[in-house]
Amino acid sequence: MRATTGERVFSIFNYTILFMGAVVCLFPFIHVLALSLSSESAIISNKVTIFPVEMNTRAYANALGNSSLISSFKFTILLTVLGTIVNLFFTVIGAYPLSKRGLPGKNIVWIYILITMFISGGLIPTYLVVKALGLINSIWALILPQALSTFNLIVMKTYFQTIPESLEESAKLDGCTDIGVLVKIILPLSIPIIAAMTLFYAVGHWNQFFSALIYINDSKKYTLQLRLRMMIPRDPGSLMLEGDMAEVPRESLKAAAIILSILPIIFVYPWMQKYFIKGMLIGSIKA
Repeated sequence: MRATTGERVFSIFNYTILFMGAVVCLFPFIHVLALSLSSESAIISNKVTIFPVEMNTRAYANALGNSSLISSFKFTILLTVLGTIVNLFFTVIGAYPLSKRGLPGKNIVWIYILITMFISGGLIPTYLVVKALGLINSIWALILPQALSTFNLIVMKTYFQTIPESLEESAKLDGCTDIGVLVKIILPLSIPIIAAMTLFYAVGHWNQFFSALIYINDSKKYTLQLRLRMMIPRDPGSLMLEGDMAEVPRESLKAAAIILSILPIIFVYPWMQKYFIKGMLIGSIKA
């Protein structure tokens, strides 16, 4: 069927708005990328917009040669991998039993879980608990206090409820235990929601800033975002390699560090996008 005039006008208007929105979203990234590839004098003179001026890659060479920044990269990667594994473990073992109809005391447990979405202990009590457990300056201080997200638990529980119970009943008739059903039946069928949760948790850990600011005092364990926070408002000379500080591109260095910090997520997301969309749709539609 041929589109009517009104439909064509609407399509043009719709695509125009979407294109303008995409440009607005991409402009800051493109601008920072241009800054990272421009000379220091051009940046200070405000000559850089979306294209590099006096293009060079010295800022990336300095960033990749910076031992403190590389240390923060390594620590953040470890934090992201370990934290995401812990998050997924607790989310799965929490969502699976709560997705069962006949679970004794399910409603009471569910109420206690939902309360945490609206009421928290507060910053100071949480800090005192972390300190009492001896987790200050430990990677676990950034993982255990947020080992489980109630929202993600709800989404995964809803997804588990979409899996036919007949599959579990058949497996149990063949002698499979509850753990066996979870590992051999439920998890293989839950790849989309697991991928979505992995992306959620991984991005959260990769962007850890406030918790690191509160719990981490050892500069060797600074997260990448905390390290960038130190570089942006201050003189980053202390973060640079030894040498002629006058020759170090400071403003472009900040931009290069920002670009390097967001590249891993940009590369990972396209590979997980189809699972992410499918998992979130199925996990949020069915009540």
